[in-house]
Amino acid sequence: MNKDSGFIPLDEFSYSLFGIFWAVLFTLFTIFYQRSFHYAITNHRVIFTQHLIIPGDGRRILFDNINEIRTQRTMLGAMFGYNTIICDTGSQLGIGEDAMSVSVGTTTGGNSGESVTAEGQVARGWFKKMFAFLTYQRTRKIDLPDPRFSFFCITNWKSIEQLLNEMHQRHSQSGILNDLKDQIAESQD
Repeated sequence: MNKDSGFIPLDEFSYSLFGIFWAVLFTLFTIFYQRSFHYAITNHRVIFTQHLIIPGDGRRILFDNINEIRTQRTMLGAMFGYNTIICDTGSQLGIGEDAMSVSVGTTTGGNSGESVTAEGQVARGWFKKMFAFLTYQRTRKIDLPDPRFSFFCITNWKSIEQLLNEMHQRHSQSGILNDLKDQIAESQD
């Protein structure tokens, strides 16, 4: 084969530089994507925004609408000191299904070499066309944290979780009742 007629000049092409170029390019894209998510906690709501190329994606959750605050830590997160905090609103946003299934299929056997009557041949023809299929599937709901809807892989997560829990407690029914109780107690003194 003539090396000069090829699409890629194999004798002059540097595979190492090509690999380094693509590794650096994908690393820069990954860092750019990770830094496009912004989170804010105000005194009334939690704000999630994404400013990738065109700003605009965002979600605001009032503390009154938060049902539960959960953390999800992976082994890699434990090694590098980050965690994901999920503010559950009951909207099933960020909840996915994990399915595991087992399937078995079979057909009936072939010709055994015995002489069969006409009725037997018709019945065998139907049995040969039948196909048995047995399946089992288990489905369960799991958290699929999305950086657009949760504090995804953040450092300093303990103080943020504590702040979220404190603000959630302050805006919940029991927190409001405690404030009313304190106000009534102060007015009676």
